[in-house]
Amino acid sequence: MSNAKPYYTKAQIQQIKDSCKITDYLASHGYEPVKFKNGEWYYSSIGIQERTPSFRVNALKNVYQDYSSNQDVTGKCGDILRLVQALEFCDFTDACHRLATSEFTSFKNLITSTNQPVEKQEIEIVNVGMLKRRVLIDYIEFRQIGLRLANTYLKEIDYINGHTHYFSIGFANDLEGYALRSPPTRFNKDGFKGQTKPNYYTTLQPHHQTNICNVFEGFFSCLSCLQYYNRFYFDNLTYVLNSLSNFNKLLPNVPEHITQINLFLDNDEAGNKWTEKLQGLEKWQIADRSLLYSEHKDFNEFLIQKNLLY
Repeated sequence: MSNAKPYYTKAQIQQIKDSCKITDYLASHGYEPVKFKNGEWYYSSIGIQERTPSFRVNALKNVYQDYSSNQDVTGKCGDILRLVQALEFCDFTDACHRLATSEFTSFKNLITSTNQPVEKQEIEIVNVGMLKRRVLIDYIEFRQIGLRLANTYLKEIDYINGHTHYFSIGFANDLEGYALRSPPTRFNKDGFKGQTKPNYYTTLQPHHQTNICNVFEGFFSCLSCLQYYNRFYFDNLTYVLNSLSNFNKLLPNVPEHITQINLFLDNDEAGNKWTEKLQGLEKWQIADRSLLYSEHKDFNEFLIQKNLLY
């Protein structure tokens, strides 16, 4: 697989600038305007809190001006490409490629028009660090997970897929892979969900051994349980599947001393099938804990409805 970056002509670069609107780009990352006045959209400056919005976008010219103390990040003014470089920590070519292949632009098919072969890309992690991007922190708090709890279990992952730089919330599995989640956009209401290889489950060890273990489908449900009960750790051995497909990997590895499994699966067809399957086994006593959030899709949706964080 070639790692050469795509080449863009001046005409293609101009088409990217014309096709990709700053307002759409900001919306896809969870930023919505505070007001509209005299042909300009006003935003609270990205990454900081302020009473008076100081980040302005001229929709007709498709340029922005930042009057806040955040200028050292975004630059005082610029076009869509300059903004993407500033916020995504990428170079000019990467910014072009990200916009050319993004969902919010009609320019998406540009890359195939250069007669480049379509190859299956794998995610390459370039950095693992503490949560710092405001858009990710806002999303975690929207999910009603406190930042202190989130920092205990989650990381901010910078990665490359193809030639394009992305960032996501990451939850480590037992084989040093990550479950990845990103905020929803107007084009993807559920947000990005993915995995880095190897795809595997996560084990959270308790301080003391018990004969009970917990099984969660995803990490947001796991953290929702801790948040709901105002805890930072579980008393029982706990597994996060990261994907229901990992059940077949987990079950042979459940320790012999475990006699009861608490299931915290989603209230959907797939989750119900696995609950019924395990209840049909004689090896463990199965406790269906999804009854706590039976009126909701999962534990996190239940927690969001409770709105206990603030």
